[in-house]
Amino acid sequence: MSYSDKLKNQYSVYVLVNNQTPIYVGCTSDIAVRISSHRRTNKEFTDYVIVKTYDTKKDALIAENSIIRYLSIFINDDNVNGKFSDLSYLTMYKKKKQ
Repeated sequence: MSYSDKLKNQYSVYVLVNNQTPIYVGCTSDIAVRISSHRRTNKEFTDYVIVKTYDTKKDALIAENSIIRYLSIFINDDNVNGKFSDLSYLTMYKKKKQ
């Protein structure tokens, strides 16, 4: 079984790196397709790192958001997914008050 077969039905949290600087954090269920998509949009990166894989999209989004927040402490917000990147998680999983 290949590594890509093991990742099916899982969500990978990954970081795009440009000259040793993280420029984008994301999660996907198909890393090969997602990296190809980044390359087609001319996003400039020299490498990518798969940080960890998760069984659920929710867990992957939590990890992705945590990494973005952590990196934002050390790097300008505009360099790592933009200023409002954490809104995607909050919007998807915000619980309504009853």
